[in-house]
Amino acid sequence: MKNNDIQNQKLPDWYWTRGLHDAVVLLVISRENCLEICLDSTNAMLERDIKKISLFNYKIQTPEVTLGDLENTWWLRDNVQILPNRRYLMEIIFETGRRKRKTLTVLFKTASIERE
Repeated sequence: MKNNDIQNQKLPDWYWTRGLHDAVVLLVISRENCLEICLDSTNAMLERDIKKISLFNYKIQTPEVTLGDLENTWWLRDNVQILPNRRYLMEIIFETGRRKRKTLTVLFKTASIERE
């Protein structure tokens, strides 16, 4: 499922269906069983009101990515898959100012979104 697949009724309620392209990642924090991604989405192409994404009971599937390296990057695109075991797998592609891309893949149980 792609983030712009508005027709797909199986997307979870918390998911942003129009995309976060060009949202700025301010901070990525790991707290116990929660991964928090704080955003400035005011200049995003479509979803301009998301402040924070929290992924609960998560496990990072891309160990080569350092969370601190994702700060001050831009959200390029994402893809979420609903797995049969009531979990989700999300792949997020970020881009730095030097057009270098980093991919973060996270397995998680549920999520919540904080909007302005």
